[in-house]
Amino acid sequence: PDWLMLLCLRNNDAIPTTLCLVDDIIESLPKETVEILLCDEFLISPPDSSTLKTPIVSSILQKSETGHNSRFNKDKCTAKTERAQVALQEFSNATVAASQNFFLLPGDLLIFDNKAMLHGRRDFTPSYDGSDRWLQRVYCHRSAAEARIISDAAA
Repeated sequence: PDWLMLLCLRNNDAIPTTLCLVDDIIESLPKETVEILLCDEFLISPPDSSTLKTPIVSSILQKSETGHNSRFNKDKCTAKTERAQVALQEFSNATVAASQNFFLLPGDLLIFDNKAMLHGRRDFTPSYDGSDRWLQRVYCHRSAAEARIISDAAA
């Protein structure tokens, strides 16, 4: 999806949602690492919530009109080569360093560009008693016409 919206319904334990810009991560990496991450040397498995089940061969980074995009998920991306494994680990470490915490309260709605930003949450141990963090996720896709308008406005 182009955009992701997260509506906080419950967050009693103040579990932070993390966000970081892909371009901020790239700025912290050596040029050689970025070049490897732009190559199709990775297997990306779909999320558990997807109807797709087969991993695809892809790059971790893609160039866009406005910067870089990423499909990185540390639990779903694996390297096909040794050099790709090193680059993937560097990228993963850089995401942790670049991430910012957002503490969502019930009723908060977080909207972000899903391709230009990586998101996640800090680890926690759920209690499964009805009090755990609960965010409702909404995916949004922009139409071709809308993408054109956005592109023209950025020029």
